[in-house]
Amino acid sequence: FVAGGPQSQMKSSIDNGFLNFEIMSKGLHYYAYYTPKTYSNVRIDVRAENRGEFNSIVTIICRYSEDKGWYEFNINNGGLYQILYTKWNTDKQNTNSTIIANGGSTLIHAGKEVNEYSATCSDRTLSLSINGTEVRSEVDNKFVLDDGYVGIGAASEKLIPIEVRIDSVSVSQP
Repeated sequence: FVAGGPQSQMKSSIDNGFLNFEIMSKGLHYYAYYTPKTYSNVRIDVRAENRGEFNSIVTIICRYSEDKGWYEFNINNGGLYQILYTKWNTDKQNTNSTIIANGGSTLIHAGKEVNEYSATCSDRTLSLSINGTEVRSEVDNKFVLDDGYVGIGAASEKLIPIEVRIDSVSVSQP
């Protein structure tokens, strides 16, 4: 699914076992969901490489529901992160997000580097780890999503093009 712009400005491919995202438009989010199974308490580990000249955003999603919304962890390889509650607008073309937590971390490898991110949704606790170290843990008592699909994605901000390569994704119990 693509939010924020035309799908023609985004390309994904699988090459040599890597999932590649290329985004050619500003403010575009690309989401890919794993839909054969829903999860309640889950940990998603992602190994991602920024292959472009500009900062890219890697997205990890837990408890995705088209109707109820989802938790979204966005990590910008420039050093910033966000934990969000996100929901589709009625047009299903754009999203609205509410910040649950945000911040910065020197643990994020900037530039054309590889980073390992982990997002955990355990009961009402949402946790983000970067390169093996937990950087944020928040309790959500407002949106309280129980279960849903998991997913990953990539996003662009003001500088384009964006190129992200996902080396691996694993889903496990926390």
